[in-house]
Amino acid sequence: AQGTTQFLGGGNFTLKLNTDGSYNGSPDGFAGSNWDTLSLTTLSLSSTTLSTTPFVLTLQTLNGSSAGALASFDPTQSHTWAYIATFFNLTGTFSSSDFVVNSTNFLSPTDGGSFSVIEDPTGYGLDLLFTPAAIPEPGTWAMFLGGIGVLAGYRKIRSRR
Repeated sequence: AQGTTQFLGGGNFTLKLNTDGSYNGSPDGFAGSNWDTLSLTTLSLSSTTLSTTPFVLTLQTLNGSSAGALASFDPTQSHTWAYIATFFNLTGTFSSSDFVVNSTNFLSPTDGGSFSVIEDPTGYGLDLLFTPAAIPEPGTWAMFLGGIGVLAGYRKIRSRR
């Protein structure tokens, strides 16, 4: 669709994904071929209804032309899909809280990761971002196990008294 478009609160767009977007900065496919995209002249985010009722981005993963898990999706890595591109700019103030991502039909395992809508770094569109779940560093695990060891030792000493 070409032209000026305004997102209103309560609106919904279904984004069909047939690839994992970008993986470690290397694009795996391109918008409009391996996932849906909207090309707009200008996108207005100035609706007051967005702050009270978010716009819903519904995800649907495809394996070929049918619903299914993405073959190369890695839930331990960040993924980005550019899904709205404007020729001029975004108007209004972008806030990620104006968007809700419905991932019910995202059929690949996410292992606790989350989706959000972000402003494209160029300022000319919106992207879908997958952020993997935080995994504790090995040092955190060592500290945790060390703490349990100290508590167990303290308990053993205390039980001898």
